[in-house]
Amino acid sequence: MKKDVFWFNQDKWNDSIPTIIITEKYRMSEYERSEYFNQNSESKIIPMGTFHYIQWEYPHEIADILINLSK
Repeated sequence: MKKDVFWFNQDKWNDSIPTIIITEKYRMSEYERSEYFNQNSESKIIPMGTFHYIQWEYPHEIADILINLSK
């Protein structure tokens, strides 16, 4: 049986690229350890909502975050 190497990959986003993760509060520590978060000083994890589909709970707030990324 061949192992799926995707789940064993230790690569992370390059620290020169800031990452923004919007997730439920209880998942923050999980994402701090994930390959999606890095040590860029502008990277952040934003806790929001309690529902898996946060974009349904907070569409306007998420849109504001995305709009502010381009400023």
